[in-house]
Amino acid sequence: MRHRRVPGACIDAMTWARGVPELVDTVYVRHCSGVRSSVSLKSFEQGGEKWQADPVDWIWFDEQPPEDVYFEGITRTNRTFGLVCMTFAPLKSILTVVWRFLLENVPDRADVQMIIEDAEHYFLEDCARITASYPPYEREARTKGVPALGSGRLFPIAGEKIGVAPEKKFEEGKQRAPNRLIGQTINASDAAQRDMSLCARIDADPKHFC
Repeated sequence: MRHRRVPGACIDAMTWARGVPELVDTVYVRHCSGVRSSVSLKSFEQGGEKWQADPVDWIWFDEQPPEDVYFEGITRTNRTFGLVCMTFAPLKSILTVVWRFLLENVPDRADVQMIIEDAEHYFLEDCARITASYPPYEREARTKGVPALGSGRLFPIAGEKIGVAPEKKFEEGKQRAPNRLIGQTINASDAAQRDMSLCARIDADPKHFC
């Protein structure tokens, strides 16, 4: 039988973190076998230096960690060859941490993409209501685990509203219209350059790129 909580009688002692109100630093747990284990809690706001500590057997990041915290965390498992787990909605674009799991092919690294319907404590009508409560441009990241692209959106528009449908195949010998890529930036400090657009054509033949 699985237990989701540690019985209070098994907690030997607790220590409190310094400088962070109401944050437990370490919990010491006594197993029925007599073995004593410890669980340490840290916040991302403490920075990577506070994660420089003794080796541990397992680390769980319960949100997407900053890079310095992430790499200090995995360093704590180098001696023990322990596991490093993360659970989060990928709202911060494909930064280094996400990149390592989605775009690097490493045998000892894996990711599990979960959608809201996988949460069995929700009914289907709950899933629909929760999905509708998010802005269109955040729904895929929050309900399907699809990483958000870029650090922010210029306009609150869903991708399917501005995307171009795949082109139909043209008959052999007829010219095919190239795909299009359009980008825009409005973060320039100079008012004259505040609105700048880029339009590029992308074709399978590199000679057709402009």
